[in-house]
Amino acid sequence: SIRVKENMAKVFKSLCVLSLVLAASCVAHGKDTYDQWYSNRYNLKQNKPLPYVYGWPTLGVDAINGIQETPDGQVWLLGETEGKSWVFSWQSDILDFIRGLDPLDSKTKILAYPQKSHSAKSSSSFHFITANAASLATYNCQGRYCDRTGEVNLNTTAVTSMAFDEHNTLFVGTAQGLKQVTLDTLTVISSSQVTDAVTSVAYNKALKVLAVGTEMRLWLKLKHDWRYEYTLSYIDQANTLTWRMKDNTLWVGGDDAVNVVKFDEQLGYEIKRWGLLQGLPVANFTTSGVADDGRVWLGGHYGVVTVDVEADFFEQEQNDRKWMGRGQFGSMTSPWRYFYEQRWLPNGTVNCLAVLEDGRMVASTEYGLGQIGWHSDYTLEQKAELFQSIVDARHNRFGLVAECSLANPGDLEHFTHEDSDNDGLWTNMYLASQCYRYKVTKSSDAKAKAWRSFEALERQYMVTPPERWGLMARSVVPKGVNPGSGTWYNSTTPGFTDWTWKAD
Repeated sequence: SIRVKENMAKVFKSLCVLSLVLAASCVAHGKDTYDQWYSNRYNLKQNKPLPYVYGWPTLGVDAINGIQETPDGQVWLLGETEGKSWVFSWQSDILDFIRGLDPLDSKTKILAYPQKSHSAKSSSSFHFITANAASLATYNCQGRYCDRTGEVNLNTTAVTSMAFDEHNTLFVGTAQGLKQVTLDTLTVISSSQVTDAVTSVAYNKALKVLAVGTEMRLWLKLKHDWRYEYTLSYIDQANTLTWRMKDNTLWVGGDDAVNVVKFDEQLGYEIKRWGLLQGLPVANFTTSGVADDGRVWLGGHYGVVTVDVEADFFEQEQNDRKWMGRGQFGSMTSPWRYFYEQRWLPNGTVNCLAVLEDGRMVASTEYGLGQIGWHSDYTLEQKAELFQSIVDARHNRFGLVAECSLANPGDLEHFTHEDSDNDGLWTNMYLASQCYRYKVTKSSDAKAKAWRSFEALERQYMVTPPERWGLMARSVVPKGVNPGSGTWYNSTTPGFTDWTWKAD
């Protein structure tokens, strides 16, 4: 009967309020801060069909094929436009030409490093190198102006990577093997050991170890001797190499895994493999970098991953499940973090990445540029306010917390509300959050929104016919409003006949 249903609604109301008040009483005023990850994303110029996202700034280039932080703290991009590549200084959504650099091709590699007399990163004077199949050119730069100082032919068909040692000797990975360039005299020596196409080069100044990757081998020059490990044996592939100076480990990114090489004082080494079964979120890595605090980043076909700065892969016991097992990368105790798709980066394969001095990671994809960092002093109050603003702006549908679809990606001004079988679930969660919010803040807005949510849930219960007492509707809309897909009925409950409800 109607009376039974009304009595059940009162019981339902009392139990909900009591349970939420009891839960809210456990909430304390939290003052602690935490690291909150964030991303800034940028579209490329729209001269071809791209997944343009409204609200993202647009950079005036067709592609970005190189990223380099200069010793004076600038971020330089190798941007392609109208069939030519230029070096730009990038700040926010503004690109400025670097004066004195000639047009380049899209496969050019760029590298900046301090002058010997100005080793500090704050110096405004530094050296800059561009290298491609045609030649290697050196420049002296100050601010956004560069003067060419020399050029040399590398006799190669492609340059893949560059690294320099403590004496500013440059190691260049090419399609014809490893080449060593003495920058003071611009003389080139081809390696007699590494003659296959090089995938990546990395040098450790503390250990004085040169690492070179090829398709078949990982080469290591230890003091004056060369050693190598075959790929697909002790290591997987050597697509990209980076040194983690915090513990002098070499990180080797490949198609199937990450291999970590740790050296001892006598320059012996051990290798550990971290694949998908050991908690690595994805693989297929082609580019990598490391922050000054030891945070390693790897990117490739499926976005980017990073590992916590405190992670020690060689001290952790193998039977500790927080490091092992499929699915563990998504747990709170995993050292890995995974960033993919438009939530974090423009779509597409990561072409290159750079880790800046302040810890931010900048990555170029097929369709744009992404920057990922974190706020180290973020509070739970700030996070709550952010999500509260999102719900208020787009997700209040007749008191229910409902889904919405955007007319265009990133366009938050034009959207359409949609019903869902889970409208009650989301609204229940939101109701609980407003009870917690009111307990902590005593906000009249929180109290009003808690009652608004409760009344919407009560309506979901009351609109169904008496013979279905105890069963809530999936969703409700006022009569005359297009209800969407599914099976809908006009309510016959007195006091709720102006509503239409959704059944299973």
